[in-house]
Amino acid sequence: MLRVLRRRMDEITGSSSGSAFDAVWALCDNRAHFSPARIASFSRIATALESYLRAVGAPADLLPGPLPLHDALISLISREECNSFGVYTFARKGPRSGRDSHGLALIPDAVYFNHGCLPNVGHVSRNVDGVPAYLFYALRDLDAGEEAEISYVELDDGEGAGVGRTVTERRDTLERLFLFRCDCARCRVEMGGGDSDVGRRELARMLCLEGGCRGRFVPADMAVGGRPVGLEEEDWVCEACGRKRV
Repeated sequence: MLRVLRRRMDEITGSSSGSAFDAVWALCDNRAHFSPARIASFSRIATALESYLRAVGAPADLLPGPLPLHDALISLISREECNSFGVYTFARKGPRSGRDSHGLALIPDAVYFNHGCLPNVGHVSRNVDGVPAYLFYALRDLDAGEEAEISYVELDDGEGAGVGRTVTERRDTLERLFLFRCDCARCRVEMGGGDSDVGRRELARMLCLEGGCRGRFVPADMAVGGRPVGLEEEDWVCEACGRKRV
């Protein structure tokens, strides 16, 4: 939040070109759907942010609209909660521990991806020419007109809506974390009594699972540090342990 507010201050004072904050403010905040307890926690954060803004002499019209600053900050925090992407690494805890979140990124152009419990698009955070970037890639060939979907939660059994989670567990997780009841194609099939093993087999193709590894397969060029020696452009490798998919 501090980086977002600092960027907004720079835009208003003219020390930064462009209007990136407009895209952030245009995001949906879903404020009415958060529980009173979460709004109360947002309010405490907003109070701390207000103190910071006063200390740095932020302009009175820092945030758009008629809301008092405290309420506007709660709306901004709600936007971040609903629309941010995690920045993950396996470097600190190893491939068996699951992806370790060490940051969040607000990427307004990427929020248009809907969730699917059987995603056809993956994403990783990497440095591209020294600049932090979020990269999206197709997990398979997409048909013309087919919607590109990502997974908002982990794919494996360790956390979130994974291969071994039932449709009810997945939908409950998504409703708790992202405030919607999933109605993706996989959920509709399984809610109708369809074969849940089909989705699990397809997801298993996306995951390493070798020796308990919790990494996902990514295109070789998106491996940490670039394409490993000896691999071709069309190869896929585990983002955590580096194993080539066969």
